[in-house]
Amino acid sequence: MSFASAQHLGEVLQQSYGITPTAVVPRPVGADANASVYRVDARHGQWWLKCRTYQVAPAVWDSLHWMRGTLGIDEIVAPWPALTGGASVQRWGLQFTLFPYVEGQSGFEAALSRTQWKRLGEVLRRLHGAQLPAELQQALPIVRLETAALETVGQWLAGEGLAAAKDGLGRAFVSVWDQQHARIAALHAQARELLAALQDAPVDLHLCHTDLHAGNLLMGNDGGLHLIDWDGLSLAPRERDLMFIGAAVGGRWGRENPLGFEEGYGSDRGDPRWIAWYRHWRILQDLIEFQQVLLGSDGEDRSPQLRRQSLHYLGEQFAPGNVFDAAERVYRALDQLPGRCQDLPG
Repeated sequence: MSFASAQHLGEVLQQSYGITPTAVVPRPVGADANASVYRVDARHGQWWLKCRTYQVAPAVWDSLHWMRGTLGIDEIVAPWPALTGGASVQRWGLQFTLFPYVEGQSGFEAALSRTQWKRLGEVLRRLHGAQLPAELQQALPIVRLETAALETVGQWLAGEGLAAAKDGLGRAFVSVWDQQHARIAALHAQARELLAALQDAPVDLHLCHTDLHAGNLLMGNDGGLHLIDWDGLSLAPRERDLMFIGAAVGGRWGRENPLGFEEGYGSDRGDPRWIAWYRHWRILQDLIEFQQVLLGSDGEDRSPQLRRQSLHYLGEQFAPGNVFDAAERVYRALDQLPGRCQDLPG
């Protein structure tokens, strides 16, 4: 979805970054209903420009630059400064951020080598072990158990609150919902059990990316790794990141232990209950985003391309080897873990 006109994008680039673009090309990315990304071409370089309807706190950008500069984690892609020196620009109620352009492929487009999996493990280990300066750490969000998605989908399953379809794409969402109702209901029930087991469980908080799927890892043409989309940088259980290794988001990274990852990260992959919770929560959250795009009150304002893409991603979730399979697999495995499974009701 485009939230800013071509004229607005040109103004931001010229007035806030001193860039006169020769082309601004929308990039079809993910299913984020509240952001759009553009490739910016100019005579003296290329960049990515991200436009959001929400606000990312300055502490996020400051933390990224601190980790790059102080810890030397060069794989972090941090914002390009505006002419004011700031990391983002506010215009027309939107937040714009410019990033260096990376030539290469995302994890959705190409598989990681063993060396790259090892390096990703090393980067994650350093991220999870990082100790930010107190003023930055105190300004970051803290996330543990977010329950809004559980409650919203629970209402839909009870027959309440799901908007009526207004067009063919909306009816297609309802069709998928009806066909997969039993599977969604079972996953929702499992998520409720996991929440009950974890809501009073002590947990350590670490710096986490929080959206570490394959599409947010770029592999440069030189083989180097570049982690993008740090909007959700938070203090969270490290399983919030680790759950993506094996989660099969977008049909990628479906192996629980890809060759090389533990060589870089270590063998302690966290608490499987938290891994299971976050995989379940992520599916419920994505269902809400798909509903927002396909059935939401502002659905007609969204581009047909985004809406068709969202419908495709919605259907993919239920395919063999995709996210439902990965969440159900880790949930079933809890029964085989003495000392953990007794914390689950039933």
